[in-house]
Amino acid sequence: MPESTMPLASRHQRNLSRRIGFTIAVLQQTTCPSGKGRVWAYDVRTPGLAFMATENGAKSFYLYRKVNGR
Repeated sequence: MPESTMPLASRHQRNLSRRIGFTIAVLQQTTCPSGKGRVWAYDVRTPGLAFMATENGAKSFYLYRKVNGR
């Protein structure tokens, strides 16, 4: 893997995969391209686990699960 930052695909970049394997190295290198605002990625191994990177450098994890079928 290159040592430069790794941009994630946004909704409008259909040619790039938004599913990646979440590892410490990959998530530390992940950045949001200028002008995009934020980008999302989803883990290939854990359904519902998402990662968001913003243009300002903030990074967050989200877990989507159903509760009582909702």
